[in-house]
Amino acid sequence: MKKSKADKVKHTSDNHKWVLISVMAVAAVASILLFVRSYQRLNQSILNERVEAVQQIGYLLSDKVTMLKDSYLGETRQLVTLLENSCAASMEEVRRMFADSGDFLLVTADGKFHAPDGSTWLIKDNDLRMNIVQGADVVSTFATIQTRGDYWLFSSGLDGVILDGVEYVGLVKPVDARLYADVATIPLYSGMGASYVIDIHGFIVMRPQMAEANEVFKGYNLYNILNQAGIARRELEQLQNAVINEAPYQCITDLGGMTWLIQSVSVDADRGIVIAVPISVTAKDTYGQMRSVILLSALVVLILAALVLSTLLFMMKRNQAVKLEQAKARAKNDFLDKMSHDIRTPLNAIIGMHELALNSPDDKEVVLDCLKKAKMSSSYLVSIINDVLDMSKIESGKMTISRRQFSMEELLDHVMQMEEIPAREKNLSLSLNIESPINTDFIGDSVRIRQCLINIISNAIKFTPEGGRIVVDYAAQPIDSKHSRIRFSIQDTGIGMSEDFLSRIFTPFEQEFSSLTSAYVGSGLGLSIVNSLVSLMGGDITVESEMGIGSIFTITIPLSTIPMSAVTGEAESDKELSVRIRNRRVLVAEDNDINREIISMLLKEMGFVVDTAVHGRDAAEQFAQSEPGYYSLILMDIQMPVMDGLEATKQIRASEHPDSGAIPIVALSANAFDDDTQRSLDAGMQAHLAKPVDLAELKRILKKYVM
Repeated sequence: MKKSKADKVKHTSDNHKWVLISVMAVAAVASILLFVRSYQRLNQSILNERVEAVQQIGYLLSDKVTMLKDSYLGETRQLVTLLENSCAASMEEVRRMFADSGDFLLVTADGKFHAPDGSTWLIKDNDLRMNIVQGADVVSTFATIQTRGDYWLFSSGLDGVILDGVEYVGLVKPVDARLYADVATIPLYSGMGASYVIDIHGFIVMRPQMAEANEVFKGYNLYNILNQAGIARRELEQLQNAVINEAPYQCITDLGGMTWLIQSVSVDADRGIVIAVPISVTAKDTYGQMRSVILLSALVVLILAALVLSTLLFMMKRNQAVKLEQAKARAKNDFLDKMSHDIRTPLNAIIGMHELALNSPDDKEVVLDCLKKAKMSSSYLVSIINDVLDMSKIESGKMTISRRQFSMEELLDHVMQMEEIPAREKNLSLSLNIESPINTDFIGDSVRIRQCLINIISNAIKFTPEGGRIVVDYAAQPIDSKHSRIRFSIQDTGIGMSEDFLSRIFTPFEQEFSSLTSAYVGSGLGLSIVNSLVSLMGGDITVESEMGIGSIFTITIPLSTIPMSAVTGEAESDKELSVRIRNRRVLVAEDNDINREIISMLLKEMGFVVDTAVHGRDAAEQFAQSEPGYYSLILMDIQMPVMDGLEATKQIRASEHPDSGAIPIVALSANAFDDDTQRSLDAGMQAHLAKPVDLAELKRILKKYVM
């Protein structure tokens, strides 16, 4: 039976329909399979990205902890090097030498730990002591110290360090463990994850305070927590080995109904950092919104963009922090290098000149020449130390400006007298030009004003060739009836300065290096100190300079005026002083034998009869047993055994001796800050004489207080 044309058409149409349906079904199935596959790949991709992101965080965290550790390792090595190469013979010298170098402990051969401030630490750590005994490189360990807390200890052996007759075989720098914790333990992903510090046995020793992850890891032992959660034994053993061997390791486990990424970070021998991040929680928004390929792709792009942006921001902040730390390290190294050079230079000259003098005792001219040069070098060394101390006090905000009445005439006369000899030795013309009549006294800090002027004039003398000229100008412009603006101008015909150096002339440790300046040395702190002092006094300083022509420094300071003191007259001469003090008796209280001998010989050469005391109680007893008027002056060292100078002064002032309130007592101390002077005055002393003793300052005090 033949099919009709209509049947044929219908059959063909049905065939096309089924082919189309089949194609559509295959396409749908393929689309579904492709979607499922894409979904799985995207899920895996997101998982991998989370894992990689946590990996990067682990690497960055490891680098940050390592950088912190390396900085303390380097600091400890520097302390060991400086201490082994120093000439310190007592703990007191070490305390002064390392006043700004942070805390550290010195270890005796019998295992005792002493801090420079005199305190003793009780540290029970056999590995640390073994490292010190073996004299190995710096090693870091952790320890809990009784009454002090947890510390990160950096230890190293010492060679040939003997202080106060005690040999010290090691050095330990204790760092508060909280500094380590601040870097190593941080909350991650808004606190859902966290990093933990564990020991080799799995005990959690440090954890971030604010993190939701702490609820999951609230036990004491991380390994027990993971074991109870059902982590595979093989993975747990690999994690333990990674912590012991300081190796990275990563695994994924279910814990508390969530999927967690656990990652160890290689950091230290007896400490490990483990990062725990709940991957299923941190990616749940992505999984919930992946209902279409387009939405999924968009979301993935957003997540990737966010991850890239956050990683870039993190890297930028990290790089900035690294650069800042590197800059600090370079500045510290530059400072140590500079101070080492500038301190060793005069020390070398002092030691060398004394060696030459000792080798030529019969040649008077050689001996005198060596002693003069040694004295010049010692004066330069004192100036460097004073500059460093002043800069330290300025930067710490402890520098204060006094307000006392003073004579501008006496101030300028003293400055010119101080600089006249070095200018004459270099064949320079040094002159003072007083543009405004001085008919009042002033209220201000004459010591700091004098320091600024001497500093600038000394620089002018240093950088002005022989035969040059230096002119100091003084002028006063009235502001009102009780205030004036004082202007000091120091002009020289020296080598001048470049425009580039003028822009950074007041920066600490800055010096211009060229063929003209290479022969000159200095700390590079003087002008920075001058600038800071002038600012503290409410003034300003300007500089004009031209290479090969010279420089002009101008200081302007506002000061209060006050009528001149009624006491006038010329200063007493050294000859008149010698006549007045001949056979007067002075009591010198000084515990150091050499210092006591030096000050006694100086006083005896002036004509004094000198009695000595080796500590404060000895001085107080000798004074109490003396007849009225027996002593004309007491020179009192501040830091002495048995009884210090301040307490001895208080006892003398409180005694029933007829001279207890009238006897002049002058502090003799290596501490030369304003607050040290004030403590001496508060104890009942009349003046403060800083070590090393300046003969001119000693004579000034004698002229004032020995009647």
